[in-house]
Amino acid sequence: MMMCRMIITLFICFISTLGFAQWNSYNYFNTTFDFANDLQPDLADKVLIIDSTYFVGGLSGHPDGAWLLFACDFEGNLKWSTKLQPSNSDDYAADIIRIPNTNLLLIAGLSHNPVTGVYQNYLVKVNLSGDTIWTKTFGDTSEYNATFRMIATDDNNYLMIGSAQRYNGNDSQVELIKIDENGNILWDKQMGNNYWELPIDALLCDDGGFLICGYRHNVPAGDRDILLIRTDSLGNELWEKTYGGGFG
Repeated sequence: MMMCRMIITLFICFISTLGFAQWNSYNYFNTTFDFANDLQPDLADKVLIIDSTYFVGGLSGHPDGAWLLFACDFEGNLKWSTKLQPSNSDDYAADIIRIPNTNLLLIAGLSHNPVTGVYQNYLVKVNLSGDTIWTKTFGDTSEYNATFRMIATDDNNYLMIGSAQRYNGNDSQVELIKIDENGNILWDKQMGNNYWELPIDALLCDDGGFLICGYRHNVPAGDRDILLIRTDSLGNELWEKTYGGGFG
């Protein structure tokens, strides 16, 4: 019997303002790493560059599933790898951010408890060697909670951008959670209009507020529209707009 393995492929390059790939003083590579060593896929979702190292987060395809974090140099040589939370194949590390002026990283994403069936936001603090400092899980256990992106705020804290969906509901709301560097929740806000609303990214505005972009899915009608939400610095919604007129 012929068996094959799905492996993670990491290809990194910069795109110029004209849209052409360009190389600079870094050495770029196309290389593969197989952390699962089985038929399950390894997936990378986020790359962070610190000094002469790429830090990559994602999902290991180990049969039990695990958050994956590994580091490699600019030639693609693996320095170390670690599986942060073996639990279930639905777990994934969605975003990585460095705490300024430290050798510490915050990693945010999703954790699934296979016993209770609950999906929650998961946050891990690690050092640059991949050693776990602490882990935190939070979210309403009556909801499906997931974090997709994390950005720094102008007061040295962090905003986790994700979604919350009632298990018995047919809609999903945008969820913003502001935390400090120790993972303590400063505030938690949800917003939405009885649609399936999924945030993709966010940016910090000049006034300390946030602009959230994603899409809205009107399930009965089958329409999807681009979604923009503007909030103040406390996560209170200022306005919400959709664009596109529906695209299926």
